[in-house]
Amino acid sequence: MIAKKDKIYTKILRAIPTLTFGSTVVLLSEDSWLLQEDIEVVGFQLHAEIEEQLANDGKGAVCVELSQTGVWHSDGVLGIKTTVAEWNTSPAFGHTDRGEDSVMFPAGNRVTVKEEGYLYLHMCIDATELTAGIVKSEGIAIIYYTKPS
Repeated sequence: MIAKKDKIYTKILRAIPTLTFGSTVVLLSEDSWLLQEDIEVVGFQLHAEIEEQLANDGKGAVCVELSQTGVWHSDGVLGIKTTVAEWNTSPAFGHTDRGEDSVMFPAGNRVTVKEEGYLYLHMCIDATELTAGIVKSEGIAIIYYTKPS
């Protein structure tokens, strides 16, 4: 349980991959954190965004995953966030679903990660509906944690 005297620390994992048109890719361990001591995760925030669409027309999707394992969509996942963007040049049109989720566990609940354990930021980018060009995306995980007494 988090007592009033417990300090909450933060750690940021971030990736900014680029993908060319007509492909989908899962990027494992775009960023990771090897723990030097035991921690207790009390919450996290996930951000998934398509920053630039250097293409005329299309649709792109980005999925960000915070996990305790180096495997996509497996046991040990803390959270997943997906966002989609669509755009067109003629007629001019654009829509972006900026994906942000925050999770704070109720008092007394936490995820313990042991020393020499990992936390991973995985990403999946789908650019199969682009006619040409590239998609530049961003994934961020902000981890809120305490150190056990």
